[in-house]
Amino acid sequence: MSEYRQHIEELLERAESIPHGPSQIAICEEAVRLADRHQDVCAGFQARTQYVTATMFAGQPEKMLVAYSWLLSTYDRDPESYDAFELLWQYKWVVAALPDFPQISRQQIEEMLSDMQRRYEEVGASLHAVCNKRRAAYLKMGDRAGAEAAHQELARHRRDELSDCKACEMDEEVEFAFFVGDLERGVQRAKPILRGEFSCGEVPHLTYAQLLRPLLQLGRGGEAMQYHLTGYRMISANPVEFIAQIAEHIEFLTLTDNLSRAGKLLEKHVSLAMDTMALSWRFDMYRAAKLFLERLADKGHQTLKIRLPEFFPLYNAMNAYRISELSDWFTQRVRELAQRFDERNGNDWYSKKVANVARWRERITPIPLPTRESDSAPPASRWEK
Repeated sequence: MSEYRQHIEELLERAESIPHGPSQIAICEEAVRLADRHQDVCAGFQARTQYVTATMFAGQPEKMLVAYSWLLSTYDRDPESYDAFELLWQYKWVVAALPDFPQISRQQIEEMLSDMQRRYEEVGASLHAVCNKRRAAYLKMGDRAGAEAAHQELARHRRDELSDCKACEMDEEVEFAFFVGDLERGVQRAKPILRGEFSCGEVPHLTYAQLLRPLLQLGRGGEAMQYHLTGYRMISANPVEFIAQIAEHIEFLTLTDNLSRAGKLLEKHVSLAMDTMALSWRFDMYRAAKLFLERLADKGHQTLKIRLPEFFPLYNAMNAYRISELSDWFTQRVRELAQRFDERNGNDWYSKKVANVARWRERITPIPLPTRESDSAPPASRWEK
């Protein structure tokens, strides 16, 4: 083995031995650069395959999409030289991420789903995974008819080695039930996960977050509070991968009038949303901020002490803001994002998500945090009337 090849192997082994995050991505990037410098396509394929995994689980899907496009075109030029299984496995991550970017057209998403199906058929794989990701894509785009059709088609295909793990599939079943408005069924489908019978690297992390608001609607807020406490601890270890879920936790805290804790989580994580290129995640966090700020205004508060990043357009070094000005800024941004997504999706799904904030504020359900989890009382200056 040549010296540079050995170095690439060592880099990839080191990357595999550390947790997902910026350091792992940087090591994989170094391996990719080294392979490209020596015009070693096979080594570049190996390095990018690992890079796709690293970026996927470190919450940087935009980098994953670019790298995967290279893998796909390289494989098509010489399919005998590469492993089709891993390529097809990662295709699931790609099509699931596409709707998070409004600049990717609906036609492009449909074409990628069709291409994924063609490739699965060519290797004789079941279409179970394809239907599952088609349902997920339509769900993200607010296409109920498309999601329901994919859901029906999914039941007609057997699971195989390219299907998601059972924990992920159960979580996706929960999400679909909530999407179509069947809250009771969604909670029921989550029970095996909640009992600890199925889990993986992202479940029950995702499940706990998506249960919060439905359980509150069903009058089971105390149960939801326990899932908040447990679920947030799980996702806080790798928050950049779970921006959308952190937003759900902030919304839940706001809807239960735990405004001190909601503000602390927003302060801690809002910069991630400002940085991310996955604009659906940004939308979710900005909507949570909008709800939080409007709830403060409803209670008569006028100012807020909160540490925001220096690149925030309204930043001031005193960390003191008028709530109305912050609320206006987040409202404007969230409406702009909603318009972009709705134009791409061909519906008003995101605009309805914005409109839901006003409806939620009419249904505040105060539920105190357990004493051991309660925040200490904030200084009077944190928000003032």
